[in-house]
Amino acid sequence: MKKAIINIIIILLLIVIGCGCAQEGNDVNKQYEHHLYSDDVFCQIYISATNEFDEEKNGVNTDYGIYVSINGRKIDEVTQNYKVDHLKMFATTLSKLTDKKTSDIYNFTEKLNYMTPITHFLPIRNKDNTQYPAEFYINLKYENNGEAIETYFKEEILVQPTKKDIKKIESLYKENGSTSTDEVNILDKKNDTYGVVKLNVVDAAEEEKYYTYIEIETNDERTNKFHIDMQSWIVTEDGQYLPHMGVYNYAGISKNFNKNMPIDKNIKPKYIIIKTIYFNVDKDEQYITFLKKEIIQ
Repeated sequence: MKKAIINIIIILLLIVIGCGCAQEGNDVNKQYEHHLYSDDVFCQIYISATNEFDEEKNGVNTDYGIYVSINGRKIDEVTQNYKVDHLKMFATTLSKLTDKKTSDIYNFTEKLNYMTPITHFLPIRNKDNTQYPAEFYINLKYENNGEAIETYFKEEILVQPTKKDIKKIESLYKENGSTSTDEVNILDKKNDTYGVVKLNVVDAAEEEKYYTYIEIETNDERTNKFHIDMQSWIVTEDGQYLPHMGVYNYAGISKNFNKNMPIDKNIKPKYIIIKTIYFNVDKDEQYITFLKKEIIQ
């Protein structure tokens, strides 16, 4: 009898756990979309990856800082504040940078009854258990002039450059020179418009670290409705592509984005490469810009 009761308890526990997993899985399968622009509330994700050489495992350890901001847009130059009834954020992760499919779900945060602007920071430490963010999901319920609005927002992270990206970057870099001051920019374009996005990288060497400053300048005067996804990588001497910094759904806070980050010299960095995807929402156009720059030694 006692054994039968224990078995029943175990079965019930398994059912509860299974329901919880299924609920989270269903969340991922909902109609999350890559929203290009919102006229009221928008979410921006900034990712900084710190790569340091780990002597114990004789390899590179990559830690992440994830910064999410949720803001109201300006109307007549005044930033609007919105009541957020419910906010849920989670991410799917990879166990290796070279994996093709996500393996785990990383619960980010859940908030109730906040007012925009909302900011949230989450560190991901990878010394013992590696988790590389691959996709971010945000479920947002907010109010606009008394109307309840629910949106499902998704951003796919550019974890690694594709083989096609690398081939194109290397071809352009070889064609345009390889000095540390050269910048290579190219657009995959549907028309003859050039220079919609300009990338600038400034780097400097100190005793133990390099410092990189990345600037994105948008020169598209045809619209104030744009969306930028950018990811950069450090290419090491042994050919690894390590995530550096990225920004996703950079959409109209300012025409320019700029950030700086240190790079550990012990990982033996050689180049920095950047991929930027720019969406002109009004014109329904997409432009891809690449840059490769040698790191000052």
